[in-house]
Amino acid sequence: MTYPYIIIDGDICLDKAPLNSTPEGTVVYEVVRLIEGKPLFWDEHYHRLMESCSIAHLNFSLSSTALIAALKKLVTSNGASFINFKLEVFSVASQLHYRMFFITSNYPDKLLYTTGVPLGFLNEERIDPSAKIINVSIRNKANRLIEQENFFEVLLVNAKGEITEGSRSNVFFIAGTRLLTPPLHEVLPGVTRFHVIQIAQQMGFSVDEVVIKAADISSFDSAFITGTSPMLMPVSSLNSHTFNIQHPVCKTLLDGYQQKVIENINSFEY
Repeated sequence: MTYPYIIIDGDICLDKAPLNSTPEGTVVYEVVRLIEGKPLFWDEHYHRLMESCSIAHLNFSLSSTALIAALKKLVTSNGASFINFKLEVFSVASQLHYRMFFITSNYPDKLLYTTGVPLGFLNEERIDPSAKIINVSIRNKANRLIEQENFFEVLLVNAKGEITEGSRSNVFFIAGTRLLTPPLHEVLPGVTRFHVIQIAQQMGFSVDEVVIKAADISSFDSAFITGTSPMLMPVSSLNSHTFNIQHPVCKTLLDGYQQKVIENINSFEY
């Protein structure tokens, strides 16, 4: 299904014709999941967007209310219900603009939540991982490796041999009933990551932000990644190392996260 209409600076447009010029410099963005025509965890995405704009020195001050009004136009005009949309903030001819549009959304087959997914390593690191900024170089390298090796996702490894995050996800490892994830200052503060940590702590699981070496993955029982599209996805293997994909902690957290998704969507109103 195609979605011909997009939003540019609050107005409905066909395609991106009004902004033919290439954005100048940094492009800050958010990818948000639409469920039943409603944005999942909108408040958290909006907060991160504003933080990213601040880090990138983009003086974007549009309110959440104004962006939600624009999103309602986008959803209504396209008749969209279940898809991801992208919100970009950028400059053209020294003028700040924003646009919203629907993107190809690849949601994992339900079977993968039972079988798990294979991951690999990519020796790359983001300059400022705390801001969600388009990085074409890393994205292209990740896509090539994913395609060549038939990985579901790749985890970035920095010059110290430390795992930081996925190319479009965050990662958690499980040892017994303890969850370990790379430190927040080393990764993009993922919205799904935030909620999974909150759910885990409410359930009484220990969650520690620690440095995790790529060479040490054999010391963990299980692993999973989190993100807008995969939600909470078990990892079957990482390079040549295999994990327990039936770990009870992973299943418990997935159930808890899915319940939180339902509650958030039910509580949202335009």
